[in-house]
Amino acid sequence: MNSLNVPRPAVLALSIVVLQLSALMLVYSGKIESSDELQIIDAATSLARFGDWERDESASISPPRNIIDVKPLPTATYNDDPLVVLLAAGLVLLADLLPWLGVIHLVWLLNVLATASTATLLALWVRRLGYAAWIAWSVALLYGLATIALVYSRTLFREPLTALGLTACALALSHARAWPWLNWQRWAWLGAALILLSLAMQAKFTALLVAPALLAYALWPQSAWRPWGHLQILGLLLALLSLTLLAFVPPVMASLVQSSEPLLSRFGTPAPEPTKALYAYLFSPSASLWSTSPALLLALVGGWRVWRTGQQNLIWLALLALSAYALGHALLTGVHWYGGLSWPPRFLVPIVPLIAVLLAPALAWLSEPGRWLWRLGALTLIGLSLWIQVVGALSVWGAYRFQLPSESGGVAEWDGALRQLEYAHWLLLLPTWPSLGLNTAWYRAGLDGWPWAYGLLLGLSLLLSAALWRWRRAAWGILILALGWLVLTALSLRALNDSDPTTWASSESLRAAWAVLEREARPGDPLVLADPRYDRFVLNHNRLRTVRPIVFVGQPGEAGGQYAPPRLQSAFSADLLSLDYLRMLNHLALHRRRLWLLAHNGPYNSWAVRPVERYLNENFYLMREIHTGDPEVRLLEYHLEAWPPAQGLMSYEHAANLRYGDSLWLDGVTLPTGLRYGLGDTLAIALWWHTEALLSEDYQVAWFVVPSDSSRPPIQGMDSAPQGGFSPTSRWTTRTPIQDRRALVLPSDLPSGEYLLWVVVYRLSADGPERLPVTQGEALEGTVGVLPLRLTIGS
Repeated sequence: MNSLNVPRPAVLALSIVVLQLSALMLVYSGKIESSDELQIIDAATSLARFGDWERDESASISPPRNIIDVKPLPTATYNDDPLVVLLAAGLVLLADLLPWLGVIHLVWLLNVLATASTATLLALWVRRLGYAAWIAWSVALLYGLATIALVYSRTLFREPLTALGLTACALALSHARAWPWLNWQRWAWLGAALILLSLAMQAKFTALLVAPALLAYALWPQSAWRPWGHLQILGLLLALLSLTLLAFVPPVMASLVQSSEPLLSRFGTPAPEPTKALYAYLFSPSASLWSTSPALLLALVGGWRVWRTGQQNLIWLALLALSAYALGHALLTGVHWYGGLSWPPRFLVPIVPLIAVLLAPALAWLSEPGRWLWRLGALTLIGLSLWIQVVGALSVWGAYRFQLPSESGGVAEWDGALRQLEYAHWLLLLPTWPSLGLNTAWYRAGLDGWPWAYGLLLGLSLLLSAALWRWRRAAWGILILALGWLVLTALSLRALNDSDPTTWASSESLRAAWAVLEREARPGDPLVLADPRYDRFVLNHNRLRTVRPIVFVGQPGEAGGQYAPPRLQSAFSADLLSLDYLRMLNHLALHRRRLWLLAHNGPYNSWAVRPVERYLNENFYLMREIHTGDPEVRLLEYHLEAWPPAQGLMSYEHAANLRYGDSLWLDGVTLPTGLRYGLGDTLAIALWWHTEALLSEDYQVAWFVVPSDSSRPPIQGMDSAPQGGFSPTSRWTTRTPIQDRRALVLPSDLPSGEYLLWVVVYRLSADGPERLPVTQGEALEGTVGVLPLRLTIGS
C-alpha cells in the first residue's frame, strides 16, 4: 500500500458521503409509517411556522386529558428529545422556501444524511486508530449498507441521529487520547466530546447509558502487564455471564428489578418482561442485533485481534455500550421495549457504530496472506447481512404481524417469533413483495427511472473511490458526483412531490381547497380534519402560516362503511364524539372565532354519520361549504361566536311569527352579537323552527341581508337544509323546536345604514326551486319572509 496514493481525510470523507448517499437514496421511502415519526414532523412544522412545539396534526396521539383554558390550542405539546425536531424544522423552513419540494419528502432526508455522516465519521475514527484508508472506507461501507443503519436511514426515528452523536463523541475521545494529560489539546478534545455527548442525549436521552463505555474508552490504559490482562479477561467473562443469566433466567432479572425499583421508577417504566426483552436484543435467532446484522459478528474477530495489540479499550467500549443499551432499554422502556412498528432491534441502532469499529482489525487480519477460507466465510456473512438489510429496506414492516401464525395473536414480540429463526422478519416479509410491492418512494409513485439514476451514481462513486488510490485527480470526480447527487435529489424529489399517491399529489380538488385557505384564512384559524384521510396532503403540501391543522380520528359515532355500523348510536351529537375531541372543539370555540373543516364524507354517503360536522352544525354557525369539484373533498367554514349561547338552548331573542305553507313556523331568531355590526364583521344568526304537522318534503332555507332602502342587491347567506342538512324537514316531529345556526361575512364595502333580514323556504324539484308561500307575517312577493327587526351596519 505504500506505493499507492493515500487519499486525504477530506477526500476520503467526501467519497464515502457520496457513495453512502447514492446507495441510501435507492431505498428512500419519504413516507410516515409510525406514530413516532408523525409526532416529530408535526412538532417540526409547528416550530418552523409558529415557533411552538404543539402537536396539532398528531392530535389523535395521546391527546391532553386536561386542557389549559388560557392555551390557544387544545393540543398536546411535544415534550420528547428536541434535537431531531430542531433539525427537521430546519428542513421544513427549506421546504417552505422551495414549494416544488414536499415537506415530508425533504424532512425524510434527515436520517439519510445522518447515516451517511455517521459512516464518514466512523471511517475517520478508523483512520485515527492507525488503519489503512481502504480499511476505513470498507468499514464505513459495511456500516452503512450491511447493518440495520441502512434500514433506519429510511425513517424519522431518533436513533440514527443518536448514533451520529455517539460516533462523533468517540472520534473526539480518540483524538484526545493522542495527547498527554497536561496538553491543552487533550482537554479541548475532551470538552468537544462532552458537548457531542450532550447533543446525542438531545437526540435521545438514553445516549447517557453509553457514558460509562465512553469514559472507559477515554481512560482505559494500553498495558501489556500480564496480570492486568488476566483481570480484563475475568471481567469480560463475568460481564458475558451476567448478561446470559439475566436473559435466560427470569428470577435473576426479577431480583435485579426488585432491588433497583426505586431507581428505575425515576427514569422510566420497567418492561413487563425484561428477561424477554434482553433475550430479544442479544440472543434471539430472529430479532437480535446479530441476526439482523450478521456482518457485526466479524467484530468478534476484531475484538480478538485488538486484544493482542493492547487496544482493549475498543472491546470495553463495544461491550459496555451494548450491555448498557440492551439492559437499559429492557428495564426502562416498559411495554414499548420492542420498538413498535420497526425492524428489530430498533433501540440498539445508536451503538452499532461503536461495535462496527471492531470490523477494522477484523478486515486487517483477513487481508493477511493465507486466509482465503476465512475471507470466503466473511464474504458470505457480509452478503447475508446485505441481503437482510435490502429486505428490511424494501418491505412493508406492518405486514410482519400478519405473516405470523394465528397463535401469535398478531403480536410481533410473540415468544415463538423471538425464539425461532423461521419467524425472522427478513424471511417472512420477502414473500409479501408480489402483493404489497416494494416499500420505496420510487416504486410507490411509479418513478422507475430514478433508482437507475441513483444506481449509476453509486457505480460511478465506487469506480472513482477505487481510483483515489491510483489517481489523485479522481478527487475532482468525487466532487462533481457530490454536486450531481444534489441536483439528482432535487429533481427526483420534485418528481415525487408531483406524483406521490400517499400525499394526494394529483388531487386538484385538495389543491383548490388549499387555494381558498391561502386567500382567506386568518392567522390562528384552526383547520379540523374530521379524519386522517388527507393528513399526509396537509403535512406535505401545506406552507401556510395561518391555519393550524388539527387531525381527528376514530369517533365512536362514525360508521366504518356501508356495512360497518358505528360503535355508538345516539340522538345527541356530543355523544357521538370521543370525549377528547369534544373538549378540543369546545376549547377552540372559547379562543377562536373561525374554524375550517376538511372532510371526505358527505351527504352522498348515506351511511356516513359525520359526527364532527354534525356537532359543529348543531352548536356553531355554518358559513359556507366551498365546492371543489369533488364530493369527497369538502371544505366548510364555521363561525364560533357565543358558545354556549348565553340565552339558553331553548329560547330566542326576537320573535318572528312567520308561517310558511300550512304548518312550518319560523318562531324567532337569536343574534348572539346583537343588532349593530361593523363593516367586514361576521353576522351570526340562529333560526328557531317548528312544524304543526308532519312534512313529506325536505325544504331548503335561504336567507339574506338587505338594505332597508333597497340601495344595493341583497347579501345572501348559504342555502341549505336546516342544520346543514343534518335535520331535514321530512324527519321533524310536530311541535319540536329546531335551532338552525348560520353565519355570513358582511362585505367591507357596504354602505352604512339599516338592513333587514329575509328568509325564504323552498324545495328542489325537476323544474327548479319551488318556494313555500308565507301565509302569516310580513312578506314580499308572497314568498319572502321579512323578520321584524332592523340591523345597523357601519358607523
